[in-house]
Amino acid sequence: MVRKNNGSQGERGWVSWARRVAGAVGVVAMFGVLVGVVAGGIGRVEAEEIQIKAVHGTGSLSITDGACAAASASQTAYDAANNTLDISVLASSIASNCLGIAITTNNSRGYSMTIAGPSSGNLVLANQAFGSMEGSVEAPVVFAGQMTGEWGFAVPSGQVQGVENGFDGSYTVLAPSNTTNTAKYAAVPNKATPISQTTAANLSVDEYDFFFAVATGDYAATGTYAGVITISASGNAAALPGTTGSYMQSITLENCPTERTRVVDARDGNTYWARKISGVGVGGGDLCWMETNLAYAGGGDNTYEDTMVLTQGRSNSPTMPLYDIPTGANPTSGTTDPSTSTNGTGQYGYLYNWCAAMGNQPAACQTSEATQPDQSVNICPAGWRLPTGGVGGEFTLLNNAINGGSTTSASGLLTGSLFMNAGFFDNGAFSFQGGYGAYWSSTVISASNASRLLFGGSNNPNGTGGKGSGSSVRCVNDYVSPVEASAGVDMQRITLNGTSGNYYCPVARTRAVDARDDKTYWVRRIDGTRAGGGDLCWMETNLAYVGGGDDTYGDVIDSMTQGRANTPTVMLYDIPTGANPTFNPDDPSTSTTGTGQYGYLYNWCAAMGGQPDACQISEAIQPDQGVSICPAGWRLPTGEEDTGEFALLNDAINGGSEDSPSGLLANSLYMYAGFFGGGSFTAQGSFGFYWSSTASYVGSAHNFYFHASGVATAGNSTKGAGNSVRCVAP
Repeated sequence: MVRKNNGSQGERGWVSWARRVAGAVGVVAMFGVLVGVVAGGIGRVEAEEIQIKAVHGTGSLSITDGACAAASASQTAYDAANNTLDISVLASSIASNCLGIAITTNNSRGYSMTIAGPSSGNLVLANQAFGSMEGSVEAPVVFAGQMTGEWGFAVPSGQVQGVENGFDGSYTVLAPSNTTNTAKYAAVPNKATPISQTTAANLSVDEYDFFFAVATGDYAATGTYAGVITISASGNAAALPGTTGSYMQSITLENCPTERTRVVDARDGNTYWARKISGVGVGGGDLCWMETNLAYAGGGDNTYEDTMVLTQGRSNSPTMPLYDIPTGANPTSGTTDPSTSTNGTGQYGYLYNWCAAMGNQPAACQTSEATQPDQSVNICPAGWRLPTGGVGGEFTLLNNAINGGSTTSASGLLTGSLFMNAGFFDNGAFSFQGGYGAYWSSTVISASNASRLLFGGSNNPNGTGGKGSGSSVRCVNDYVSPVEASAGVDMQRITLNGTSGNYYCPVARTRAVDARDDKTYWVRRIDGTRAGGGDLCWMETNLAYVGGGDDTYGDVIDSMTQGRANTPTVMLYDIPTGANPTFNPDDPSTSTTGTGQYGYLYNWCAAMGGQPDACQISEAIQPDQGVSICPAGWRLPTGEEDTGEFALLNDAINGGSEDSPSGLLANSLYMYAGFFGGGSFTAQGSFGFYWSSTASYVGSAHNFYFHASGVATAGNSTKGAGNSVRCVAP
């Protein structure tokens, strides 16, 4: 059973998947040999995780615990060169003879599994403690306190190819309760031997139970063994990204080749040329460009969740996703090597109306207004998009870089980037094949027109086309793989699972910087704390932002007023008396006693970004959670009693206790910062109060508060009161 995990655009198939180890890596002891069993879910690479990266494959490979019981700690090794996860450990006492493994992969080429024993000889008993014998035996062979013996393995019938048919041999299972296939065990080889192979990803998890046994004729001894059994799962090879035959969905801006290279669209196997071109991205950056026209007809294998259903048709309807096949052209369907011809004998690709080119989204398929559609939704392979158009757009920058900026000739485009005179489809007919080229951008011009690159007798990178006409498509890629955040990274660039050019939230407490004012805070990922399921990145220091600052990420709030009135309709912040807020520290404090970084206290109007629904007291309207005082990409936690994120945090960090906040203080550095109300600071050093984003009653909102002997995950404060703020990044 194989579960197919389709990567999203953010995951890309070139994604780092990691599997959390439950405590430490779970293992099963089998006759003194521990074999690792990894448990967990998708995440980043962490100190307690194992990186499973699809270097060669088109997807990711992971191994989780199977049907057999897990035991103590282990260590696993990932071989990036071979996309192999080795599950192996040294030494422990005998506990069980069964190992359970479950393999999950979205590698469309499948995987293989191998087994190997020690590199020389069999498993050896280092700490001899002989037990009962199985069967009639001769005297054991003992060398300097060590014992050798033949070992074997088997699995239940039907699970692993090559093993389920059984093996002749006399191996006895030591644990009487596990007697499956007791007479048919294969000797554990001393080098990697295939035991299972699949050639495609399936729809559920492959689960295998391995049973190990010692050969009849040897002692069934207890003790500590010094050998290792290794079971490896390897993603079946495909080409490395950035080389000939790479899947387009696996290519990022970093690994895009600088030389024209043949690449494959994993959806349908069509091949194209692609290469990196410098200085053609908006802002002066680089882009990876297709150098052959797209010829995707929809459908195909949904390898990367980017399948699109299209309709072949020649209508000029702008509201249906239509494609046309140019008469007499040779599209890229099923080619071995893309053509370099631009004169009409090569690969024209297909022609698409703008609705199809932009992924059938409503903003692209309507003609009532000039709405800019979402650029990340389009007909291109996952991670790719259409170039921007208009003055200063990417077609203009490409024309400047490849064609010398010429508006009288397209010769540089034809030779430098293989643009083709594919013509276009309009008014019920193909027009100007062999004489003109027309290429869609993602930029809308008017209610019924979009920007496109046009060339023929002249060259216009800012041309216009009716949304219903059929034009060619070239896709570009500027995806930058995220990495785990390190100390000093801007908070505005940290996301839970990483987005292009940003950072994964770290699992270990890490110093991060608010780019608005350069104040520093601790942040880290905490699993299982997101409302509705999932994880969150949490601040572990109290916010101390007063507005203003550099508008680095479009997240400045500059209209707050320092004041101590309990006014709920004006954005107010208070500075606690005697507290040491997080103003420009080199390292945030870890104190929770009152001598550390209390941060500032905010009324709810300020905490929720000054939006009207938070700054009124006439009714309990839920404001927009995406608007807050937090850095861009961050927000306040939700505050419902049982399902809110503060309640989930208390479950995860404080064991769910409502009698003591010790886990919150120790594990997430919550502070007794008190609150501001009634014209004075109150309960400093003995209470902590934190705003949520959830309105409760007229004039009040939920907060999270605690003291030495109690925790309330859904308390209430009047909107004018001053509470502390912790932000989260989903």
